[in-house]
Amino acid sequence: MRLQGPLLAAALGGVVAYLATQTFPKPRNFVKVTDNLYSLTEVWHLLPFLPGMPVTVNLVRHSGNWTLIDAGVPTSGALQPLAERLVAAVQATIPAGDVLAAIVLTHGHFDHVGAVPLLMAAYPDTPVVMHPAEEPFLVGDRRYAAKDSLYARCLRWTGLESEEGPVPAPRARLLDLSVPDLREYGLSDLRWVATPGHTPGHFSLLHTPSRILLAADAISLIKPSLSLSSSSDANDPRVVTTYQPVASLPGITLRGRPNFICPENCDDKQIRKSFCLLAAEGLDYDVLLAAHDSAAARGGGWAKADVQAYARTMPECQ
Repeated sequence: MRLQGPLLAAALGGVVAYLATQTFPKPRNFVKVTDNLYSLTEVWHLLPFLPGMPVTVNLVRHSGNWTLIDAGVPTSGALQPLAERLVAAVQATIPAGDVLAAIVLTHGHFDHVGAVPLLMAAYPDTPVVMHPAEEPFLVGDRRYAAKDSLYARCLRWTGLESEEGPVPAPRARLLDLSVPDLREYGLSDLRWVATPGHTPGHFSLLHTPSRILLAADAISLIKPSLSLSSSSDANDPRVVTTYQPVASLPGITLRGRPNFICPENCDDKQIRKSFCLLAAEGLDYDVLLAAHDSAAARGGGWAKADVQAYARTMPECQ
């Protein structure tokens, strides 16, 4: 039974605001997802009174080589030192004697490149890897949004985007499109998967040993859905939290549902086609992890069977 209308809007607003401060603790270190795969999720607030956006980055280890996948959100004042926290977490996770072999950027949006300047300073010998189609945005002066658009002005006004790309040309390395994995950086366990649409050169990464697909922004899992609690909630990875103000009455469960984030100049048709590829039988994985997942604090993710079930509801995938 689903709640509808004004009651849904009011309840959802309250629960989401509560979750923004309660669901995600402020992590200091990466959390182990499985052998050689780690994640860190922070919640970023554009403004203190707005609901937060979960942003997840990953570290992958192969022998003594580590790769950081994406670089989170830039620091937003003293209350949100997210970039500094990410650098500290990377340093705390990689043991002495191991190396950060690469910083891999799935695309160039501000919430995926925020700590790049600090990371380059902390790891001066580590290259920053990107898709060739993302180079104009990450190295050059091309922006995703028109410079005179309201969206672009807001990004500049808040300091989330500058006139120049965050990666100096000498540090940039372009993904070799003729090679299916990141063996050049000592990480043959990471296979890249082209998922354009969200941006021109967006790509996802498959960690083959764990059979986990790191989808980045090919799909997000933050669309809120409220329903009355049930006994099946305990085994549902999409449950964010349950709010039960009166112990004798059923609670209200908040779930994070799939949705496509398509900002200015995103190709909505292409992002959906890319998602259809992620649901295809030929791509062998068990669980999809998204960069934005409101259930990440409880493990989150999306089983491939559920990915395929959702794809069957989309006309683009038929």
